[in-house]
Amino acid sequence: MNCSPLSFRQPAKFGTPNPASVRCLLSLLLLPWLAAAQQKVVWREDFESDWWWDNWFMEGGVWEVGKPTGGPKKAFSGQNCAVTGLAGKYPAKADARLGSVPFLVPAADQHPRFRFFHWYSIGRGDQGTVEVRVGQGAWKVVSQTNVWDGSGWGQGSVDLRAYAGQEVQVAFHFTATDVRRWDPDPTNGGPGWYVDDVALVTGPAVVANDFETGWGDWSSNGWEQGVPTGGPRKAHGGQSCVAVDLAGSYGSQADSRLMSPPFLVPAADQSPRFRFFHWYSFGLEDQGTVEVRVGQGDWKVVSQTHVGDGSGWSQGSVDLRAYAGQEVQVAFHFKASSPSEGPGWYVDDVAISTDVLPRLGDQTVAEGVLLAVPIIAKGSGWVFGLGQGAPEGAAIDPLFGLFTWVPSELQGPTTNSITVYVSTPNNPLERIDSATFTVVVNEVNAPPLVGSIGPKAIKADTLLRFPVTAIDPDWPTNRLVFTLDPGAPEGGAIDPTTGVFTWTPTAAQAATNHSITVRVTDNGTSGGGADPRSSVATFVALPKVTPTRLTAELTPESKVLVTVEDMIPGVDYALQISKDLIEWKALRTIRSETATFTHEDADIGSEPMRFYRLRIP
Repeated sequence: MNCSPLSFRQPAKFGTPNPASVRCLLSLLLLPWLAAAQQKVVWREDFESDWWWDNWFMEGGVWEVGKPTGGPKKAFSGQNCAVTGLAGKYPAKADARLGSVPFLVPAADQHPRFRFFHWYSIGRGDQGTVEVRVGQGAWKVVSQTNVWDGSGWGQGSVDLRAYAGQEVQVAFHFTATDVRRWDPDPTNGGPGWYVDDVALVTGPAVVANDFETGWGDWSSNGWEQGVPTGGPRKAHGGQSCVAVDLAGSYGSQADSRLMSPPFLVPAADQSPRFRFFHWYSFGLEDQGTVEVRVGQGDWKVVSQTHVGDGSGWSQGSVDLRAYAGQEVQVAFHFKASSPSEGPGWYVDDVAISTDVLPRLGDQTVAEGVLLAVPIIAKGSGWVFGLGQGAPEGAAIDPLFGLFTWVPSELQGPTTNSITVYVSTPNNPLERIDSATFTVVVNEVNAPPLVGSIGPKAIKADTLLRFPVTAIDPDWPTNRLVFTLDPGAPEGGAIDPTTGVFTWTPTAAQAATNHSITVRVTDNGTSGGGADPRSSVATFVALPKVTPTRLTAELTPESKVLVTVEDMIPGVDYALQISKDLIEWKALRTIRSETATFTHEDADIGSEPMRFYRLRIP
């Protein structure tokens, strides 16, 4: 079951803070509104469990719950829904309610609303409404009157802020007036009213919607949401939109609205506008208009009357300055009044826009350098944010609007489109205005990183061979070339590609310190040869005629006397021990100023044997 009977039947308790929530709020003192930014489903009923009857009542003998075989022939989700007749038939005369048990409406600043999905097709003179009552008071209609055909499963929404803090019940009220007794067509009764997935929702309502993931906070009494298969056969953006009929075949008596949630219109000096994209093709006497209403007042037409055929997807705009500072709703009102039909009205990408943000100039920055762009908005009290697709590491101060970014090595060279937006503190999910600018990140060529090279002691006439390690920190990486600086000993060489150094010193070159510098050079910015960078590593090599010798002698006192001869003065040696020639551990570090050093190892214990070796770290 999707809602616990106890949590639904007992009035919910709001306003008692959870200690963990308090700690969270304290950590966000500068952004207190974020705690309320998320929408929350307080309770939900989808009629899938046998326990639905514990939270709902029926009166009038019409409503049923189960798997529908008439009307849409399926629930909005799952298998079951509530309906005025599962088989798609209801009595010629009816007055019936499907109502909830009492529940406590959350505080008004939590924007409580009652949501549901419904499908309806009802006869002439019949109707359905959503009602609310406080306690045992009279039922009050709080929705539009649903008549005729709704064209498909649509979302309904009822604003409950007027009932905040009160214990209420909601009900779906269906009435049939027996008009069909005089109707020559007995099929005019219609399949009825189907209801599913009802819920109490809190959190800020959002007007902007691309309808890709559902209805959002929009509602209707006769529109559909999804992928269009009729009319334009594709949405304006993405895959989905809303339409009078997605398949492109609306009823000849259609009269329906697609409605936004209530929202506060910004100040007039910010030029508030309602923008949308639409596609339409109507029958001979059918039409569509955009309407606005203040509070629960009457709807007022604020657009031209759309008739006939449009010219494909086009943008519409409604000036809202006359409603500045007022809470309003906008609606798309479609009305059919002739037997001739067309594909209908399709709407997508709706939003509220303003002139709060200025046009932002494009920027150029180098890798690893701070870019700071102040975003100066008209007015005050805005919350700033970054749109989707902002590069990693980019940020904007939510209070002051300072955009900052230090592009990393991996983020150059690139061209980045960055969108900033503003919203209000009480509804940070609703974007009031946005602006986009471009940031070009230039590649910076960093010098190669060369590993350190320790001193080398070798025997004359013996090959010295080792690789010099180096990496290029740039991305994409550059090609590296290894060379020896002037002053390298005769016979010394380094492979320019692999960095392997080789030298076989002669006896004449022995007993002399040779300072050798390895230079590693890249092939320039982005491999283009411009601005090549290099780094060096210098080491000392001392060829010797007599090699360094290590001897170990067991004394009568069961101690080991370790002697090192012919060392290079001033060079660090690591004396190591092992009992199995596999695992070695350090015994001590030897730095001798003479050619010979002696160490007494007294801690040999009961080991049957011990091995010693000498290494130059």
